[in-house]
Amino acid sequence: LSCQVPVVATNVGSVSESVINQWNGFTFPSGDERELVDRVVQLLTDRDMNIELGQNGREHVIRNGSLDN
Repeated sequence: LSCQVPVVATNVGSVSESVINQWNGFTFPSGDERELVDRVVQLLTDRDMNIELGQNGREHVIRNGSLDN
């Protein structure tokens, strides 16, 4: 996220605290390989979405990633 790269991750544990689905990346249920492939392809083919989600991810880290939080 801090490198302005959208994240695609399974929605397990505390992942959803950092990866906000469709805002700075995508989360999907564990074991849903089709969703993983669909989201990666979406990011590879939609440059504007890739950039927007990446920028949102960086902003999320700046606002919430401090060790002081």
